[in-house]
Amino acid sequence: MKRFIITLSVFLAAVLLLSGCGVNFSVGLNYSYDGTGYEKFEENKVKTFEGTVQKVDMDWIAGKISFVRGDTFSIVEKAVKGDYFPLYYKLEAGTLYIKWAEDGASSKLLNNRAKEITVTVTEEFGAVKLNNVSSRVDIDLYNADKIDIKTVSGGVGVKADTVKEVRFDGVSGGLDISAEITGAVDTNTVSGKITLTQKKDAAIQYKLNTVSGDVELRLPAGTAGYKAKISSVSGDFDSDFGQREYGDGSVSVDFNSVSADLKIAKAE
Repeated sequence: MKRFIITLSVFLAAVLLLSGCGVNFSVGLNYSYDGTGYEKFEENKVKTFEGTVQKVDMDWIAGKISFVRGDTFSIVEKAVKGDYFPLYYKLEAGTLYIKWAEDGASSKLLNNRAKEITVTVTEEFGAVKLNNVSSRVDIDLYNADKIDIKTVSGGVGVKADTVKEVRFDGVSGGLDISAEITGAVDTNTVSGKITLTQKKDAAIQYKLNTVSGDVELRLPAGTAGYKAKISSVSGDFDSDFGQREYGDGSVSVDFNSVSADLKIAKAE
């Protein structure tokens, strides 16, 4: 039970972190960050970037976020609910920082607004850090060193050729990722569902913490093996491979839940 209390504390801390970054509004609060060096985005323009953009660090509140593959790195946004207001951005040492609105923008002005942003990435691009409230997120990348996402209620879908490291923190927003994952996976959710599809067998570690959001881990049918360590109050375990330990045990699965189930399936 101590582990579950710790896990819940992590979830609450993640929500507070989002609020502190200005990714949440309440009466009397403004959207705030250190706006030094940020530029105003031009409406109805596609902004392209010279040189190599290796990482995006984004705060977004409502609407839709899309990462798509292309030959030139660019961003474009549009209003999907309410009047348009511009994002602010800066490029620094290969990292593109994107903010939902101007530093100090009034929460009353931005309430009930939603925007859609599309980020076109190149093969050189390699990392996403995202703080999200309720936006739908769809990410399609060539390769990534790290994907680090915090979301409250917005669902997240990720496709990539390869990903070295995945970090996901969510409340009711879930994650569905399909990639050749070569490093570690660390997910923490309250009720969001997690679906992880491993495209190629690899001896990596999965740390899967959840309260009530079910987890499905899809491993290649020819996987060398895994070892599942499970701590749960009332959640169930099921596996297409038939047991908690299979083969050489080279894949480590550490699953902690209150009522959520874990399913280890054979990927199609």
